[in-house]
Amino acid sequence: MGQLRSDIGVWVVGAVALIALVVFGGLWLMQTSLLSRLDGISRDARRQNEKLQARVAALQGEVTKLEARLAGRGGGPEEEASVEEETTPPRKAGVGRVYVRVTSRPSGARVRRGGRTLGRTPLVLPMKKGEINTLVIVKGGYAEEQVTVKAEDGSSLDVRLRRRSARSGAALLDPNQ
Repeated sequence: MGQLRSDIGVWVVGAVALIALVVFGGLWLMQTSLLSRLDGISRDARRQNEKLQARVAALQGEVTKLEARLAGRGGGPEEEASVEEETTPPRKAGVGRVYVRVTSRPSGARVRRGGRTLGRTPLVLPMKKGEINTLVIVKGGYAEEQVTVKAEDGSSLDVRLRRRSARSGAALLDPNQ
């Protein structure tokens, strides 16, 4: 009987060891499989990110083109354009033309050239390459700014408007800008 108990004990210990080996081996296989899956997911996420970044860049290009098209139409309701002017499609920038981005602080200022309102900031203007233009930037409560810009590839213009004094009408620099 003692021998039988000893044999059963050995079998039980062997069975427990075998079960432990199977469980830990299975866990190791699952861990390896999960790490492999995570690596694949990480690669997929990087590819998706690259695709999304390319799409964002393409959309930014489209926005720039649309801004340029809209710049040819002018800006606000105070503009005195005829119906004929408003329905004429804007001219496309062609060979020898560049886009100049005009921004102001604060934004929403009217941009004028030769007495004609071109639009409100931020604005992208198509111009002939090398052309020099004098632009007037106007916003209520701020001093009118007259700036000169030469149209080159990648040209941009950022105008910081100065507040008008309530008493004298003189321009004041706003410290919050």
